[in-house]
Amino acid sequence: MFRKGKMPRGIDDKESPAAETSVNQITQNLIRVVAREAEHLDSLLQLLTHQQRFLVEGNVAAVEDNTQQQERSIGISRELEAERRRLLDELAEHVDGSAQALTLSRLTDVLSGTYAARLKELRRTLLSITKNIQRTRQKNEMLINRSLFHIGETMRLWAGCAATAPAYSPDTTTKSNAALVNRIG
Repeated sequence: MFRKGKMPRGIDDKESPAAETSVNQITQNLIRVVAREAEHLDSLLQLLTHQQRFLVEGNVAAVEDNTQQQERSIGISRELEAERRRLLDELAEHVDGSAQALTLSRLTDVLSGTYAARLKELRRTLLSITKNIQRTRQKNEMLINRSLFHIGETMRLWAGCAATAPAYSPDTTTKSNAALVNRIG
């Protein structure tokens, strides 16, 4: 993590070697958690992508199963995020700087060496995956809203809503605006 024989920038030079080891261990744990978080968010992105296909196919059972998997995945993501925050708070005790909360971005500015490079890479990955998740979620939301609109239109047609029933000739009677089921029966 740190250049051999040097304390990382931002770490108090008066701290003991045990403190440096502690910082190293915390940072290694943080990298593992962030890597797991990135892998997990990528899995969530895959679930959302599959959900799109299931929505287009109209596969209700698969959508329901997928939604349950997403709920479990989101719960795990929250746990990983909480662990990441806990580790960042732990590192903040060893890092000089402002009183503001320590973030991955700020930490990569404070640390040097391969750990800082790995954290920067993982941070970029998290941001990219999160952006893709947001975009895919918006597409899925649009598909769901369109489906609901079409279902609503179909229900209005079946119910005979006069506002949506077309009139084909000037001589239409009230009966032509009646529900399709009533006109057939």
